[in-house]
Amino acid sequence: MTLSEEDLNKKQAAEYYKQKIHISESSDPYPDKKRIIADLYFLLAGVETSLINYPKAIEAYRVALTDYPPPRYPMEHTITQLRLAQTYERLATVETKILRSIEKVNAAGIEPTPVNPKDNERWLEMKENINPVDNLKQAIEAYEVATLIKNPRTDPLDYAEIQHNMGICYFRLLSTGRTSIKCNNIIDPWIY
Repeated sequence: MTLSEEDLNKKQAAEYYKQKIHISESSDPYPDKKRIIADLYFLLAGVETSLINYPKAIEAYRVALTDYPPPRYPMEHTITQLRLAQTYERLATVETKILRSIEKVNAAGIEPTPVNPKDNERWLEMKENINPVDNLKQAIEAYEVATLIKNPRTDPLDYAEIQHNMGICYFRLLSTGRTSIKCNNIIDPWIY
């Protein structure tokens, strides 16, 4: 079996990101180290095993947030919050696709299982943890924290982009049909 050029590029990118993660994790502490590791997991998830690497990126962003208390590092904290929100969104997208595939397969009367029987236990565990609704809510929460610093008065364009992304998350939540939400955080831009 030969790999297509795209698959080869993904494989090379995955190896590159894994190497960079290993180097970063084993090196001495330096500024932004934790956020860089999170960024590398985020990039790795784009080319390999997103259901495993997005949660690793989320965990790494959460750890990185401890390095950036908002009063002392407001911009770094906000950037990390935004990246955390985007990662939750991407994970929700992957999980939604998986759930749709499972629903289609179940509708056909087949129980989805991995090709390798050794992975069956891991598959069942991952299947139980798939919850795009929770991930979208976590994304909204991270966006809301970011709006504490990026607000209409100080950063109107960034604030508008955050509100737009939050709106997409709310829309996706509503379109799942699995939740009802209350929009408490609607702000009238004219009061500023």
